[in-house]
Parts: sequence; C-alpha cells; structure tokens
Amino acid sequence: MTSLRVVDLSHNNLSGITPQCLGDLSTSLEVVDLRMNKLHGPIPATFAKGNRLRYINLNGNELEGPLPRSLEHCRYLEVLDVGNNQLRDSFPDWLESLLQLQEKTKDDEVLVIISSPCTLLLDLQFSSLLFICFCCASMPSR
Repeated sequence: MTSLRVVDLSHNNLSGITPQCLGDLSTSLEVVDLRMNKLHGPIPATFAKGNRLRYINLNGNELEGPLPRSLEHCRYLEVLDVGNNQLRDSFPDWLESLLQLQEKTKDDEVLVIISSPCTLLLDLQFSSLLFICFCCASMPSR
C-alpha cells in the first residue's frame, strides 16, 4: 500500500486504540481523518522522518496524553486538529518548527486549530499567524 494517500474513517463509530501503523504509512499518506470516533489512548508516536502528511484530524475522540514529539517530522503538515479529546499537555515549543501548519479559510486567512483541554504556553513566535481557535478548550489556571 505504498500509494495510499488518503485515509478517511471519520464519523464511523470506531473504537479502540489509534493504530500505530498510521506512522508507518506516513511516507505515502497525505491525509488522515479519524475525527468523530471513539478512539482512545495516546496519539501514536510513530510519525517517520520524510513523511508527506498534510492533514491530520483526530477531533472528537477520547485520546489522552501529550502530543507525540514525532509530529515534528511532519514538515508538510498544514492542519492538525486534536480538539475535543482528553489531551493534557502544555503547548509544545517544537510545534513552532512546523512552518506549514495552517488551515486556509475561504478568505485565505491563516487558521491554526489548537483546540483541546490543555495547558498552554503562549510565548509563541508564529509570525504569520492571524487566528488561533481554542474551540471547546478547557483552560486550567496555572
């Protein structure tokens, strides 16, 4: 399956742990959409260097733990949506290195979706960022 580009299993009532093989397939995959399922456990930490992922949507599951550091290997990533999960993490500083991380709206504004219950460090240096959506975020006090 080296030519597989899109995995869209959204809104399928899938349950269980997020498959580790997603990281193994990421050399060919460009789109992973697993939103609105019942996946639980951590986000797989198996994203390989040189992957082609542009879009990852894990919104609306029951995922836990921090964002895996291997996401920094997703150099082409434009959209990362991990909202409406049980993630507990500070905003990782290495996420700044993903210069492509953006979602284009119809008006070509840059929208980054960082929506989840998490602790956020707001000393970021996204020079082209116009809008951050903290949708449904549970913002704990420090």
